Amino acid sequence: MLYLIVSAIAWLLVYFFVGRRFFQLWAAGLIGVIITLVVDYFGTGHNLYIYPKGLFYIGSLPLFHFVQIYAFAILYFNWLPREWSAKLFYTAYVSALFLSVEVLMHNLGAVVYPNWQLWYSYPLLIAGLSLMAYLAERLRLLKNT
Repeated sequence: MLYLIVSAIAWLLVYFFVGRRFFQLWAAGLIGVIITLVVDYFGTGHNLYIYPKGLFYIGSLPLFHFVQIYAFAILYFNWLPREWSAKLFYTAYVSALFLSVEVLMHNLGAVVYPNWQLWYSYPLLIAGLSLMAYLAERLRLLKNT
């Protein structure tokens, strides 16, 4: 149920802050879902972390986790700067925000770490968001940004 609530909040943020730009950013946001799917498939498969409080699952991964990741990826792209030096600072900042969501979900029991430490997630978030920005740029998915 927590993933459904966070997904609803994330999509409300997309509605209010992204608006019609969604149609320019939707394809780039899918890159975030794909990267998360690969990383979380590996993480849950090696018992690094588990998602015990999902509503509907795709294998061992909650469906609404990916719904919220899609919204968060679109929010990330909405304010992504053009220059890479600014992108790196922005990515470090947004990673801290996303880490706070992960801390909240961990404290509420939506993600459990049998073989993971929370501080591992920050560099992983920076790397994932940087890869997402790089791939979106290379694939020319960021139109008019």
